[in-house]
Order: sequence, then structure tokens, then C-alpha cells
Amino acid sequence: MKQHKNRKKVLAWLMMLVGMILILLPIGGRIYTQYEQQKLYAQYQQSLLEREAALETMNETLGSGINIEDTANDTQVIGLVTIPKINVSLLFAEGVTKQALKYAVGHMPGTSMPGEVGNCAIAGHRSYTFGEYFNRLDEVEVGDDIQITMGETTYTYKVYESFLVDPSEVWVTEPVEDRKIVTLITCHPVVKANQRLIVRGEWVPGT
Repeated sequence: MKQHKNRKKVLAWLMMLVGMILILLPIGGRIYTQYEQQKLYAQYQQSLLEREAALETMNETLGSGINIEDTANDTQVIGLVTIPKINVSLLFAEGVTKQALKYAVGHMPGTSMPGEVGNCAIAGHRSYTFGEYFNRLDEVEVGDDIQITMGETTYTYKVYESFLVDPSEVWVTEPVEDRKIVTLITCHPVVKANQRLIVRGEWVPGT
């Protein structure tokens, strides 16, 4: 009789425990979901801050022109950007600082890398004094190729649009979903540089 009562107590305790678990599971799920959402939002905010900071640096760099005293000591070259239409093959560096953009075109931090899903933003000067850079970028048309080589891999993008924006228009560097695009950015016009020329290409599958 005593054993029977003990079994009933254990069974009752187990049923209560199962009930508590069933009650707590949705609560725990909501808490975990909220935690993951907050983490993703924080990552998004951080990415936005990085892109805004990079855009500010890029605008300051493009607006100030090229300083012959700048050195390339901290410049990290990661590849080449080739545009056959205007016959240029440019060093491709990480960052959009004055040092990087004096000797190369630069990858904007916070944007996708070449070959990745998203928006790979690349900035460069227009200069007739120290090098060609993007000085003929306005001649690039829809259907032209942009090739980015990193190591032994070359990514080919097909130009699908070009347009002008104000320097503050950060949306041109925003990420895109389910596409691999490259956004080339340079100052316009060459002397005043009060706008930005944007040339965009989309990755050609298989390249």
C-alpha cells in the first residue's frame, strides 16, 4: 500500500514537472528568439555604423584629392580591378583611407567582399596627374565588364546601371539580398567633386 502511494506521488511529481516544462518551453523560446533578434539587430546597427564611418572617410578622401606626401605603408593590396572598356587594371586595396586611395582603389569596410552575396563597394579617385584610377569611369556603359581578381580567382560583373548621387547618400552601399553586385564609386565632376558617380555591375554566374 505504501509503495502504491509512493508511485502515485512520483507520478504526480513527474506530471507536474512535465506540465511546468510545457509551460516554460514557449516562454524560453520567446526569450531565446528575442535574444537572437536583439543580437542580429545589434549586428545590423554595427554594420550600419561601420558603413557610415567608411562613407565619411571615403567622402573626405575623395573630396580632398591626392596628397603626394601620403605613404602606402599601411595599404593592404588584396587584388586587381580590371575594366577592359577603359583599359585599366588597378590595384585593389582594403580600406578607403587617403593612403589606400592614393595608390589603389579601395574596398569599403562593412560591405561584401568580391564573390560574396551582397554589395561590394569600391571607391577610387579620378585624377589625371598621379594615375588613371577611375578617371574614365563615366565612359563605362551597361553591358561592359568589371573584373576583380583575388589570388587565382577572377570574378566578372556585368554593368547594369550608372547614375549620380550626393555624397551623403549612404544607400548605395547598403547590402542586397540574394544577389552579388559590385558598386564602383568616384567623384563627379573631376574638379568640383560635389557628386558621386556610381557604376553598378552584377556577378556573371560561372565566372
